[in-house]
Amino acid sequence: MRKFTLMLSLLLLLTALTGCGSKDMLEADLWVLDEEKHIVICLDWDTEQPFVEIIAPDGKKYDPEKLGEDYVLPVGSGLMLRILNAPAGQWKMRYDKRGNEYIDLSYLETTDNG
Repeated sequence: MRKFTLMLSLLLLLTALTGCGSKDMLEADLWVLDEEKHIVICLDWDTEQPFVEIIAPDGKKYDPEKLGEDYVLPVGSGLMLRILNAPAGQWKMRYDKRGNEYIDLSYLETTDNG
């Protein structure tokens, strides 16, 4: 029983440190693309980089913190995320604002593959 309690305590501590299960995690619908397009997502914040996970209509998840420099470009207090062949349908996001007053998210259509 003592091992179980210790393991549970360690699991709860790890969850708290990594932010998993955070009550601040929210979900929101974003936009609906009428057809497959190349897009650039613009994310802006006021204090620190928020946790943001963009979810495509096909279920693919885009986390700017995990994508390489081929897809993410830091810009001032924000970033731009390039998605080629973004599928049509309802886009969503999961996010935690962290210490920010606001986060802004928008997208632009592009015809450029590079």
